Amino acid sequence: MNILYRPCASKENYVLNVLEALRERKLFERCTVVSQTLDDGDRYPEEYYHEIKAWYGYQTSYNVICNYDELPAIPKSIWIALLPYKSTILDLTGRAYDMHILNYEEMELRYIKHVRFWNYILDTDKIGFCFFATVPHTAWEFTIYALAKIKGIPTLLIDEHWVPELCAVATDIGNIGSSAAVCYKKYEAIAMDEVAQAYYDKVLGEHLVYSEKDKKQALEVTYRWRKETFFKPFRKMLVTRRKMKKRFQKGGDPYITIRTIWNCNADIKYGIRQRIFDRQLKQIDDYNKMASDQVDLREKYILFSIQYTPEATTLPKAGVFSNQLLTIQLLAEAAKDRGIKIYVKEHWSQCGRIADFYNELSVIPNVYLLRADLRNDTLVEHAYMVASQTGTCIVEAFLRCIPCLVFAYNASAEAPGVYYVESKEDIVRAIDRTNSQKRASAEDAKKYFAAICKTSVRSCLDWTSNRKYTTQVYMTDVVELITDYIKMGMPDNYYYENKNISDVLTT
Repeated sequence: MNILYRPCASKENYVLNVLEALRERKLFERCTVVSQTLDDGDRYPEEYYHEIKAWYGYQTSYNVICNYDELPAIPKSIWIALLPYKSTILDLTGRAYDMHILNYEEMELRYIKHVRFWNYILDTDKIGFCFFATVPHTAWEFTIYALAKIKGIPTLLIDEHWVPELCAVATDIGNIGSSAAVCYKKYEAIAMDEVAQAYYDKVLGEHLVYSEKDKKQALEVTYRWRKETFFKPFRKMLVTRRKMKKRFQKGGDPYITIRTIWNCNADIKYGIRQRIFDRQLKQIDDYNKMASDQVDLREKYILFSIQYTPEATTLPKAGVFSNQLLTIQLLAEAAKDRGIKIYVKEHWSQCGRIADFYNELSVIPNVYLLRADLRNDTLVEHAYMVASQTGTCIVEAFLRCIPCLVFAYNASAEAPGVYYVESKEDIVRAIDRTNSQKRASAEDAKKYFAAICKTSVRSCLDWTSNRKYTTQVYMTDVVELITDYIKMGMPDNYYYENKNISDVLTT
């Protein structure tokens, strides 16, 4: 069997080591690896590997690695089968890495290019299994995922959730972390290892998940990463383009094409894009001016924490509810019928949004905006319910026995006191059940959290740099996960239990 492996950014050869371990177990004959290395360390032998650098997907530069114009035409049946995925792929082009603002025709063109290239790869490389080391959250990654789904190619993915060093397992974006519910019912008691216990204690502590120190560190790490990964390379690129433009104007290189001239003008586009982005940076301040820091904790309210965007937590994981305005409108209408207010709070690290988002948000009936810098602990503890698509506030709430509404299936969706909702009627039923039933117990909430951790892959990708798990631990878990999945026959309803996380279980 041939496989396609999409890793996270590799360092110290860990991806190659994972694949070599799988090859030694004779789990694949040949692997198409979509590589993204941080230290240029991985070297894939051509005898066993077909390497495609991820950057070609980010840039839609497939003509660099193949004669794109001669790729086979896509049958109508493929385009029809892709329709349920198309809108997500187009939305994800908004995360384009060349900093261009795309109109609809440009997005369509990129969509077609992604489909033609990756359909060709899946067919010619005869892929029989796809593995994603993260939720596919760029247009080209999601195209691979969508094509695999419509072609019936088994797919396995892992996804980082609230515990920074643990990843949920799924065979579909719609069943992320579903093993937790099975594990919860399977055992009478589930123990937690050191990392899970530390996170649990922190959630129930003074600062919930993120203290002010954590938030500051996260923002600093993010800024440094963006500076090294984006700002410096783009600055160099713009200087090069300006030089090329001057060279062409002097009649220098006859091989510079019209397309190249247009690219030289990308610095102008980038300048426009940067001006828009700078304007958005101010919008969080405008939001805080619109919002209030006064909360009546005696009133019955549902707290909705807006999630950071654009990110995989909403797109693609939240599906149709990736549009948070629509989510809040639905929630506010349902809660109004039961006399419950909706308090909405912006994400603490959101750099900004367009003004229209906040303007529309502020006029939704029964919605009250809270300042982004308000602490979450008091708001969560006094809330009647907490609502989100996949946000951290859900785990903060259900561990404190606060009822929750989730608009996207995730590892917490079947936890005690958590309601997975898809419509106004679902929300009303959840509110009515909360009125008539006792709250879940702290013991049950803790047990479910332990089940979430027990059914997770241990990761070494903690942004706080306080890693407890090593790269070797991560490699061990991934190799054993893929091995077990393939030997089980690659089922859609795959149940995963990490044998390396606490074996103190009672049936």
